[in-house]
Amino acid sequence: MPVRTFRPELSEAAAGAPRADAPELRLRRVVAAAHLRDRMAWRVSKVEYGFHEDLRWAEEPGAYADRALERALFQSGACRRTEAPGRPAAEVELRAFEGVRSPSREAVVTLAVRLWDERGVGLSYSSSSKTGKLFIVRS
Repeated sequence: MPVRTFRPELSEAAAGAPRADAPELRLRRVVAAAHLRDRMAWRVSKVEYGFHEDLRWAEEPGAYADRALERALFQSGACRRTEAPGRPAAEVELRAFEGVRSPSREAVVTLAVRLWDERGVGLSYSSSSKTGKLFIVRS
């Protein structure tokens, strides 16, 4: 059985210079859950998921999440990127990146985000899932 490789189509962020009052943010590299590697995952319910034997991502899903966050936060102008110590920081864990088999061809992406203030004190922790149309392009 031949292996086919795909990459998700990322939407283009509206490019814009950060506002002068846009918050600074250190965005750390996205850490993906151990089961999210190059094999494409599928989900039928909250408790049943698996992996396609013949479908692969061109890159690991964490790399796609990194680029999507870069576009949404920095290229859009919503935040100003900084690497300076002593600035607010965000850590992101990719918990789900999988196709939903029914009723329609969609994908579920779940991110858990932890925000730290400039002193290194945890400000918040939240997890969010988004389900949407699965747009993939064969590599």
